[in-house]
Amino acid sequence: MRRLIFAALCAVTALGIAAPALADVKITDHAYVRHDGGTDQTIATCSIDNRQQNEPAAAVAPHDQSLMSAGANDYCTVPTTGDSWAGFYYSSDGGTSWTDSLLPGYPTDTSAEGQASPLFGFVSSAGDPVQAWDGTGHLYYAGIAFNRTKPANGSIWAARYDWQAGPTPDYRYTTIVSRGTPSPLFLGHFEDKVMIEVDRSAASPHAGNVYICWTRFTASGANNSVYLARSTDGARSFRIQKISESVHGSQFCDIAVTRNGHVYVAWRQFDFKPDQGQMQANAAVFTLVDQILLRMLPVTNPHELVQ
Repeated sequence: MRRLIFAALCAVTALGIAAPALADVKITDHAYVRHDGGTDQTIATCSIDNRQQNEPAAAVAPHDQSLMSAGANDYCTVPTTGDSWAGFYYSSDGGTSWTDSLLPGYPTDTSAEGQASPLFGFVSSAGDPVQAWDGTGHLYYAGIAFNRTKPANGSIWAARYDWQAGPTPDYRYTTIVSRGTPSPLFLGHFEDKVMIEVDRSAASPHAGNVYICWTRFTASGANNSVYLARSTDGARSFRIQKISESVHGSQFCDIAVTRNGHVYVAWRQFDFKPDQGQMQANAAVFTLVDQILLRMLPVTNPHELVQ
């Protein structure tokens, strides 16, 4: 059995002597708790049939370092839903102990908030987790969601949890950031390779903005492209823009936000038709996207972007 492990390393120094590292702590292998305190067949099964997790993410609250969160592709849902889902794990004591949960909206979720999620009934799998906090106790959790058979619906989602203090984060809502097409898997538009960042600087004019980038796969490698989404209302709605206009075969993006609010996005580009004079080299590239943000497409529907 593969288990997700959190390496809780202590790097404090006292009187010039480094303190020893804390022992590793198991994040998973615990009973699962639904976000609303209720239960259903998936929560009950995950609690007694813990399975593997992979592609983990982790984040620490900047306002209170005792509040920690993690996520993974969690396969404990397979016996009841037929596929993996986005696991959500949290600690309120600096990583000493953890509570295991799931992102609301999985196919057997009977909670009111779970069934209100745009993922419920739309996809059977969610994962590729990424997480980022703002500076005031809001945790943003993003990833991809899809079906392995037609309609694939390979989409990007973002969820918000509020957690200023206390033992338990408060799940608020999930938004579809960019919807994939209902074509067979990996045909049409399949949104993937997601990353997230939040403007946490008190000095920034854009403090609190949420930024998400990802790759749109089109079944033609040369036409893969990187998109950026921005939310100014706490991930209730997003505006998006393609940012890899001049290069081909782009994916694997990352985001950085400076203290004064400038946004940079980097990604990997691949060589493109060098035998035909195109001469696009393999490279890691980046761009300052401040001007791109000004021309982002408007949102027509909160919680679900219509393109």
